[in-house]
Amino acid sequence: MPTGVITIGFPVEDATFQRVANEAVGVRVGSQLLQTASAGPALDPTKPNGAKVTAINGANPLYYFVSVDTMAPWLGRGNTGWVKVNDSYFYMQDRNDTETLAFARTLGWGDMTAAPSIGDTIEIVDYLRDAHGDASYAGHAEINTPIRAQPPGATVAFLTRTNRTPVSTDWPGSVAEHVISDGRYSRVGARERGVAELDMFGTVDGLTVAQWDTDDPNAKPGRVQVVALDEPDPYAAALMIQTADLSFPVAGRPPLRRCSGSRVKRSSILDVMVTRTS
Repeated sequence: MPTGVITIGFPVEDATFQRVANEAVGVRVGSQLLQTASAGPALDPTKPNGAKVTAINGANPLYYFVSVDTMAPWLGRGNTGWVKVNDSYFYMQDRNDTETLAFARTLGWGDMTAAPSIGDTIEIVDYLRDAHGDASYAGHAEINTPIRAQPPGATVAFLTRTNRTPVSTDWPGSVAEHVISDGRYSRVGARERGVAELDMFGTVDGLTVAQWDTDDPNAKPGRVQVVALDEPDPYAAALMIQTADLSFPVAGRPPLRRCSGSRVKRSSILDVMVTRTS
């Protein structure tokens, strides 16, 4: 893949998720987050998916004009799109009704760097288009960033976002955003899973919450501390510290940290993980 904004997009194994979403969606290509706005026309299983090369005209220094034995695969698909020839992928710039396909040869993204051979098969492939960098979630702002080059075969994962509104005010550590990565989910299932987890993390019903005092200098937000509580409700658990307020109640003595922390109730998280796979 090239860097920058890709109007013509890039070929993928299956772009069905983009057509189902019918809106700009997030995708992860390799290790980078992108956004794509649309997909190429769906492949028609009732039509042939390719054609044989019958002639090649390379007289024009800017284009290869490739003749094929049938135009049937491209009927109803517009005049542009991605194709595969042997192990290479090219973007078709134009076509006509006399079995001729046009490919740019100026060494740009998707251009045909070398002419195919007579008898080769040109196969239509699915693709995403109008891709741009969307690498920042800060403030829910979308920032165009250069698209990093990715090798053929890089994983393309569909992303869906779920918001929980309003954010719970049950306790100050309420979670407003949570990331789930699981390839088993459909778009609907992923959203249901996101809603369920945000509800669970955002309210005290799905959490074990406690407050305690300690003089441990390592008690800091983000760390886990084992807490053993006495009467009236004896309880011991490893809790994630959300807040640690520092005070000096006794002069000359180490400071006291008043901590609040929580952890997800295991029965709740297991129920969500097991049942939300639609």
